[in-house]
Amino acid sequence: MARLTSPAAIRKEIVLTQIAGLPGTLCLVLALYGLFIANGNAFHPLLNEPLMLYGLLLAGIVIEACCIIRTISMSRRLRNMNTANH
Repeated sequence: MARLTSPAAIRKEIVLTQIAGLPGTLCLVLALYGLFIANGNAFHPLLNEPLMLYGLLLAGIVIEACCIIRTISMSRRLRNMNTANH
């Protein structure tokens, strides 16, 4: 990642990071659906397999954690830029 120097560039990068986190959210939602709601009667057969669901859960957690860490660091950088300008 290049060093972002303007607030607009940081905001754009935050939005792009949030968009990149959507597959992680989808993994989490599908895993939680299969584990707690479907009860063996999911809309897709793979969502009835516990090993698949745990894999989806792990993948979703990892993706979301990376996106959250990146978003927090960019938000801090944006906040520091705003306080330095005032």
